[in-house]
Amino acid sequence: MNLKILSLLACICALPGTVPAADAIQNILPLNSSGFSYGETGFRFRVGTNVTVTSLGYFFRSAPGPSTYIVRLLDGNGTELRSSTNSALAAATNQLVHTAIDPIQLLAGTTNTLQAYDALYASTNPGVKRWEGYAIDARASNTGTFTVAPEIQYLGAVTNGLPYYGAATAPFTLLVGPNLSFPTGSDAVRSSLSITLISATTARVSWPLSDVPSVLQSATNISTVWTNVSQAVSTNGGSREVDVPVVPPGAYFRLKYD
Repeated sequence: MNLKILSLLACICALPGTVPAADAIQNILPLNSSGFSYGETGFRFRVGTNVTVTSLGYFFRSAPGPSTYIVRLLDGNGTELRSSTNSALAAATNQLVHTAIDPIQLLAGTTNTLQAYDALYASTNPGVKRWEGYAIDARASNTGTFTVAPEIQYLGAVTNGLPYYGAATAPFTLLVGPNLSFPTGSDAVRSSLSITLISATTARVSWPLSDVPSVLQSATNISTVWTNVSQAVSTNGGSREVDVPVVPPGAYFRLKYD
């Protein structure tokens, strides 16, 4: 194998560094109004544009609130798509803690639900789920405010238990707690591509499975037109990989993100 060809195959176009992802619920300002429910609580939302959820979070209230919450992302049929366990000291006030998940893309036009429940309470009370947190109601004064990311349409608070405060289905009520984050259109994710020569005529290009949805592209010159690689992508352990032919004088590869 010509070393010059191999060095060209290994030349990857670098992508810009990461910037913080956007939260679905933003600028949360609760004002002294607490909520309570025997049941999971959260909110329903419709996706306005394709988003890739990379973490699930929880907004912890001050003591005596619980210190660990299970946060679950559900599809429109109530099927769990992802879940995470989020922990923080009960004494921490206004602390939004995120936990990374295996990224998942939510398609524009779909409706999903984000819900959470007290993990510690559930562990000592089998079959019983409980939520305790802040409640913001835009109809009432002195309960607080929140804003919503433009990528989603907020459809209102939901609970599968009886809420202690407010109308759970009101679109202007937020039972503060579960949240999610996703890279926005201006975000770019730095990823590492690996290239291995597996035969005299074939090279294998691979990258992390946990990366957000992306398309492998190639070009014969870094300043020319990039085209999608036509070979099939397969999964191998924690990686995605594509076998490509070795064609002199070589090629450049990069990942294009949605």
